[in-house]
Amino acid sequence: MSEHMHNEILEQQRKARQEFLELKKMQRGGSGAVHNPDKDAIVPKTPREKIANFWFHYKWHTIAAVLAAVILAVSVTQCATAVKNDFAVVVFSYSSLSDTQLAPLKAYMEDICEDINGDGTVSIQFVNCSYNKSGNNGQYEYTMLTKLQAILAGEDNALLYISDDESYKYLSESDGSEGLFKEEPCKIGQNLISKLSSESEDGIPLPDNLQISCRVVKGSAIEGKKNMDKIEEQSKKIIEAIKAEG
Repeated sequence: MSEHMHNEILEQQRKARQEFLELKKMQRGGSGAVHNPDKDAIVPKTPREKIANFWFHYKWHTIAAVLAAVILAVSVTQCATAVKNDFAVVVFSYSSLSDTQLAPLKAYMEDICEDINGDGTVSIQFVNCSYNKSGNNGQYEYTMLTKLQAILAGEDNALLYISDDESYKYLSESDGSEGLFKEEPCKIGQNLISKLSSESEDGIPLPDNLQISCRVVKGSAIEGKKNMDKIEEQSKKIIEAIKAEG
C-alpha cells in the first residue's frame, strides 16, 4: 500500500473519531447543543398576535366547545319552558282513532279542568292505544296492547279511559278480580260528538260507540300518589260534564 493511500485512510479515521466525539459531546450537553426548532419560533407578544396564535392551535376545540354550550343552553331552555301535563287520558278502542279526531275532545276536557301541577296551564296528555281489531296487522295490535299494559302497570296519573263496549271488557278484566273500574262507563253522547265534529280539522267525527270510565283509586296501588286526589277530582268533573251534554 502506498504511503499516500495510507495517510488518506488515517485522515478518514481521524475525522470519523472527531465527528463521533463531537456527537457524544452534543448529546451530553457540551458546546455543540442540539438544535431546538421551538426556540427559533416567533413568540406572540401583542394581544392580537396571542389571539391569532390561540385560534390557529385551538380553532376546532373552541368551535366544539361553543357548539356544546349552545346545545346545552337550548336543551335547558326547552326543558324549563316545556308544558308539563297535569294528567293523562288513555284511549283504547277496537276502532282506530287518529290524534286529529281526538284533538277536539282533548281541548273540551282541558277547558273543563283546573291546573293541577301549578304551572298556570291546563294540559292533558292523550295516550292513544286504539287499533282496528278487524285488521290484519298483528304486530301493530301487539304493540298497542303492550303499550296499554305498560300504562296500566306504571302510569299513575291516568285515571280516565275512553273505550268501546268490547275494549271496555278487556280493560275491566285487566286489574285482577276486583276490576279496573267500579262504576258503569259514561257514554259520550251524540250531542257532544256533533259539537266536537264541527271543530275537527279533518272533519272526521268520533264514532258513536265511545264511552269514558274512571279508574278506581281507593284501595289500589295508585292511591296516595302525587296529586292523585286532584287528578281524581278533575277526572270525575270531566265525566259529569259529559253526562250533562246528553
